Amino acid sequence: MRRWKTIRHWAGPIFRSTLATAMLMLGLTLAQGAVRDASGQTLLIKDTSRVIAVGSSVTEIIYALGAEKRLVGVDSSSNFPAAAQKLPQVGYRRSLGAEGVLSLGPSLIIAVDDTGPPAVLVQLRGSGVPLLLVDDTPSLEGVKANIRLIGKALALDERAEALVRRIEVGALQARALYSQIHQRPRVVFVYSSGSGNLTLSGTGTAADSMIKLAGGVNAVTGYSGYKAITAEALVLAQPDYIVMLDRGLQAVGGIEGFLKTPGVAATPAGRNRRILSFEGNYLLGFGPRAGQAILELTLALHPELRVAQRP
Repeated sequence: MRRWKTIRHWAGPIFRSTLATAMLMLGLTLAQGAVRDASGQTLLIKDTSRVIAVGSSVTEIIYALGAEKRLVGVDSSSNFPAAAQKLPQVGYRRSLGAEGVLSLGPSLIIAVDDTGPPAVLVQLRGSGVPLLLVDDTPSLEGVKANIRLIGKALALDERAEALVRRIEVGALQARALYSQIHQRPRVVFVYSSGSGNLTLSGTGTAADSMIKLAGGVNAVTGYSGYKAITAEALVLAQPDYIVMLDRGLQAVGGIEGFLKTPGVAATPAGRNRRILSFEGNYLLGFGPRAGQAILELTLALHPELRVAQRP
């Protein structure tokens, strides 16, 4: 009996220390699976084998992290890379149906925070499937934060950091060129829905952010968001460049067709045929390609930099 007490006397502290260590390790494991999303909610994510991505930037990030085999569905805006278009679609991100999403049997849903309608988000959360919302604010810092958040949720932190560094390369190259920019051109972004309606971007949009990041000046600052274009507003803006999306420019008949739009030919951009177009998610998606998009737009708005870069 005395021998058992002696053993217990010496072994007790060791046992308690081992137990404390085990509990600490368990706590760390749980903490590593817990993430706080853009809505401020903390989620414990246990299974990432069946992921639904809602938002083109979310889908691109998952592909860029090399986790595309976990995807079982995407929203209708997810058209890059091309392989994403072959996955089952759950509809447009702002008009989802809970039944359609849950019918794919997801273990995790990752969505941009403007996903809706709100009632559907309540249903999805009530289903027990973790719903991770990421910030849809169009900024370089925002996309880097989203990459890190999604990387943590998928237990791919190292890949996420490597991807963030790749994005920063393009942005840093563009920033390095700023010292050579002597004049910041006035730029407007025109959006065409393809139905004949044209809208002009004001402040607070992804287009506004990209123009500024590329060393341009948004020539329309009197309102936020988008408003229907008028010839008077376009002429008053006096843009040196007009930026559009490839699809929108094609819908109005290319550059020749767009120049016939009232007011366009009377602008410096129209007179000099400085009409630029880019693929939509590439330019405005603020996903993994954001750094390269910033650099490309910077060079497009500052042709003198392109000349300087030639060997």
